[in-house]
Amino acid sequence: MAEAASSIFGGVFAAFASRFCTAEEQVAYAPEHSVRTSARARRISLRVLPGKGLEVVLPPGADPARVPEVLQRHRQWIEKHLGRLRESQPPAGARRAPHEFALLGGRELIRLAYKNTNPQALAEKRKQPGPLTDPAPGIRSLYLPFSPDKDAPALIARALREWLREEARSRLGTQLHSLALAHGFHYTRLSIRYQKSRWGSCSSKGGISLNACLMFLPARLIRHILLHELCHTRVMNHGQAFWKELFALESDALDRDREMRRAWKHVPAWVFME
Repeated sequence: MAEAASSIFGGVFAAFASRFCTAEEQVAYAPEHSVRTSARARRISLRVLPGKGLEVVLPPGADPARVPEVLQRHRQWIEKHLGRLRESQPPAGARRAPHEFALLGGRELIRLAYKNTNPQALAEKRKQPGPLTDPAPGIRSLYLPFSPDKDAPALIARALREWLREEARSRLGTQLHSLALAHGFHYTRLSIRYQKSRWGSCSSKGGISLNACLMFLPARLIRHILLHELCHTRVMNHGQAFWKELFALESDALDRDREMRRAWKHVPAWVFME
């Protein structure tokens, strides 16, 4: 399954560093982090996630008191991957509502028209987000029934996420269907979600899940993820048979794979606003 970052895709970093601290390094190291217990975990692991930062995952029954020692022992790994995350993520900036954002790696611009700030939007008196007349090729206008000066930025971000989810369902769904027909794949269903660690996944029953944030990526990376998940309908693992399938459809798959390690830089900060 495709993940935002790792040896396969950019966003999740879930391996331990092999280096142990020397005596001189035994200074308390306490980076900001969260801790959770996962029923699927078999060992203590570290993950660095966009919009969330460092996360420590504990298996059932693990002693939380071990966390400081784990952080200290893997300090170099943590600092390395937190640095990568800072480089790939756009600056969060102030918690304010956006006025425009780009889709498809910058090829399509969405300009927002808020309530009481646009004469056309005001005249329509809508209660739901919806499109307005596009002002120019490559630019789309979207009306939001909110005021950026009065309504909470998180409320506006939530409405934008819902709009983007439906946009992704339509556009990604159409592209996935076309690729499946062109290359003889079969999938059972499509779901669109917001995930901080995966760009897509495929179930053993052939159901494909795609991250709505794919809409921000360049077209070549979107196609890469869709082909990746379609290949999983035939081969569930990442073994030789899987890569043979993918390379037959995308000879430069490894180049796209490397690009995905920095793909979160295309995702605006408001997507993670809560």
